[in-house]
Amino acid sequence: MTTTDVREEASEVTAAKAMESRFDAIDRKLVDIDLNLERRSAGLRNDLATVRLRIVELHEHMQERLFEVDRRLYRLTRDIAALKRDAPAGAPGAGHGEPQDAAPR
Repeated sequence: MTTTDVREEASEVTAAKAMESRFDAIDRKLVDIDLNLERRSAGLRNDLATVRLRIVELHEHMQERLFEVDRRLYRLTRDIAALKRDAPAGAPGAGHGEPQDAAPR
């Protein structure tokens, strides 16, 4: 083996080691990226779970409010019916909800 051959082989070995070092650095960077993405996705999953819980809470609250509105509407309807039933004969709104002496418009 000549000096030139030794130098070429040493150069190839040095280049291969440099390439291996670059690949190792890239591999470490990819591992870091993967870990970072995993942390972010875990955070997003937590955020999504929080949003879902809040939606359920809001839905329950709205159902409670709608139930209360339905109860109030029922009471108002019942009270209006009682007022119409108890109104003197001939009074507007007496009877079945029709004015008795309605003037034509």
